Amino acid sequence: MSLTRALDWFAGVLDRRPLVVALSLFIVAASAYGFRLQLPDIYGDDEALDAGVVWEMAENGHWLLPFFNDEMVPEKPPLFFWLAAGVARIGGVSETTVRLPSVVAAALTVMTVFLAGRRLVGTGPAFLASLIVLSAPMMVARARVGRADMILVACATGAFFAAAFSLAPNAARRHRNAFWLLAALAVLAKAGAGLGVLACGTLAVLLGARKSPLRLATPEGIIGFFVLAFSWHVFATLALGQSFVSVNLLQQNLNHLVGGIDGPPVKRGIEHLLKPTINLIGGVIPWSILALVAVRGWRTAWNSGGKLGLIWAGAGLAFFSAAASRHSYYVAPLVPPLALFLGILLWSEKGTQPRAPVVRITLVSLSIAVVVAAAGVVLLRAWSAADWVGMSISDHTRAVMLWEWWSRRSALAVVVLVLLAAASIFSFTMTWRRQAAWAVLVCLLATAGIQAVTEAALGSESTARLSLKSFAGEVARVDGPVYFYGPVIRQIVYHARRHIHHASFDELSGQPSFYLIATESELLELRARLAQPAQELAGGEGVINNSDAAHVVLLRVDR
Repeated sequence: MSLTRALDWFAGVLDRRPLVVALSLFIVAASAYGFRLQLPDIYGDDEALDAGVVWEMAENGHWLLPFFNDEMVPEKPPLFFWLAAGVARIGGVSETTVRLPSVVAAALTVMTVFLAGRRLVGTGPAFLASLIVLSAPMMVARARVGRADMILVACATGAFFAAAFSLAPNAARRHRNAFWLLAALAVLAKAGAGLGVLACGTLAVLLGARKSPLRLATPEGIIGFFVLAFSWHVFATLALGQSFVSVNLLQQNLNHLVGGIDGPPVKRGIEHLLKPTINLIGGVIPWSILALVAVRGWRTAWNSGGKLGLIWAGAGLAFFSAAASRHSYYVAPLVPPLALFLGILLWSEKGTQPRAPVVRITLVSLSIAVVVAAAGVVLLRAWSAADWVGMSISDHTRAVMLWEWWSRRSALAVVVLVLLAAASIFSFTMTWRRQAAWAVLVCLLATAGIQAVTEAALGSESTARLSLKSFAGEVARVDGPVYFYGPVIRQIVYHARRHIHHASFDELSGQPSFYLIATESELLELRARLAQPAQELAGGEGVINNSDAAHVVLLRVDR
């Protein structure tokens, strides 16, 4: 049986039991993303802040407005917090319950790509697209983090397919209403980022299909969107007043996404504009590299429904390229629509004419090299997070240093050389214009590959896995007032399950006895100001401000 007939037969088998296939994809994705979800401990300020809000909701009853450390935190809308706190009310607040909504949302996204993509582009390409989403490094990395990113990805993916279905001449009204509902949930998940991605993507898809925006309009859908998306924002504004407007609307949305009203002008360099594109290409490696060798099938992918996914992803890239603040995970909502296009592109390769033997050898070598490199990165991160090897911290640090040296030098050099070799072979049969375009694509993919592998290696650093959980347990056991001498370390607040605030030395001068948490750098200043020695009760190594590893101590001061 030829490859084309074998794949067609396989697609036919999948088409007979689509719900069974979708459920199987959900189980596989949830198992892969949720494997040993409790490891590592909550670390870094960002995840600790969101986990702390979940703790405040589930155990202290702050359901309407996000609280952390006895203070309101109006930076993010509450959809993720509500979901995680609801799970925590059943299973208790832990790493697993805080991260479980992200795992479920990511698995639902994989299932949605198959079920909805099957109706849009066919069973075979949709199944391949769902596998691309499932194995994309961007999804693997963010699905295990207790934050709102995967909730936005799931809502944005559903809204994309609902908008695509609504373009049909006899589209059901429920598809348009589903679009507005999912768009509202996206705004309730991540405010301006959700609104911006959906607005840009929807307008671009409508323009690409030459449809009027009225195609998506229903009175009940629009009214429901505004009520569901913005009623909480109205309530928060009434409750918090100027502080909510300043933090949520101006700092989090206007400054980060539009470019700011009081900060320095946005840097408009080439690196600034290309960074979201590089992050997205690196986020779907090795599929983005394999798609390069299938570039001849782009017309088929474009004419087979894949253009909607590519248009949506391109509009999202334009939105984030214009934003002032950018992280690699911002482009995670663009992975599913891009995967739909890549799935069609790669699936269409089964019907192309056989290539010359030297080209086949190059493609096979490229595929093996990319898959091995990507698998090595993913497995190293998983092993590091799960601490399977049982090494001490010093041995673990040396092993990670060895991996970083290998990945940054040998592995990256091999990937780039293989890419250039494949590009040179293909370029022999091209005109000079296509050769120039090919060279640009290869350089872009090589840059994305370098960044993806480097970020994955850096993500497995032992310093990023050092936890202050045991230290926070010592803090939780002390009987008396505890303060931070220096910035509040959110990881300690969350793990200790007690409110701990910053206090200056002058503010503490009138107290007879108290406990202080300080880093080694702050401890030098503190000891110089203390008139009497302080008793050191506990110490620990942890991540401060998401990046810096420091030694933290707990002191008892008696006057």
